[in-house]
Amino acid sequence: MNPKQLLCATSAIVALGACSRSPGPTTNNAANAVTAAPGKHQPASSADVDAANHQLLAAAEPFENLTESAFSAKPAKLSKMVSDAQSAAQSVLPSMPAQAAGKLKSEVSDINAAQQNNDRANIALAAVEAYRTLVSNTTGQLTVPQQVSLLDYTGSRTQAALNASPPLWSDVSEAVQFGNARWQEIDGQVADKALAGKMDSALKSMSEYAQSKNKAGLMKVSTTELDLVDALEKYFTNTASAQPGAGSGR
Repeated sequence: MNPKQLLCATSAIVALGACSRSPGPTTNNAANAVTAAPGKHQPASSADVDAANHQLLAAAEPFENLTESAFSAKPAKLSKMVSDAQSAAQSVLPSMPAQAAGKLKSEVSDINAAQQNNDRANIALAAVEAYRTLVSNTTGQLTVPQQVSLLDYTGSRTQAALNASPPLWSDVSEAVQFGNARWQEIDGQVADKALAGKMDSALKSMSEYAQSKNKAGLMKVSTTELDLVDALEKYFTNTASAQPGAGSGR
């Protein structure tokens, strides 16, 4: 995921917030909000907001890559990916609110412990949670809404839970519910009815397969959902580019 595609300049001064949750997904945005202490972690301008968002999204990429490759990477490659994720976390921790920074530290610690135990499933699960923590700390107006990145989390979390032995069906169900809630927040922004319909269908199928515990079907449709996330990223990027004055103030 290219962080440059996910940002747009904002004209308002916005405090940098975070998403706080217990382990595993939740659909309650209000309960997830983490507010920085007054006078701390508060960008002074829209340019600062954009810069902070860019840093968070860039830091999220190594965790996304680690989630995707945790089950298949050779040991040396896996160690490099873990190291890259650790470095990415260190680059943004000083600028994050205390509660969010604490969550990210805990998730990185979980990755390290899982690596020492050669526990590929828990490497993937901790990595995708770190991805969510970072993405959820973006704020302000983004070219690609934050919810699109969280739909990416939904598909990745679902597949990580399915690849665990045995599959973590409770985690799967929560991830799918979370994705449905995020999609409902932005589906009205997608004028491409064919694309919106495909995402509706994919999430509905994911819900049905999660309920019936159909691993093969869910793995297939979650891959479709992740492909549709890529399509949504392109849709929102192209829509923003077509707006008058697009590209100014970036």
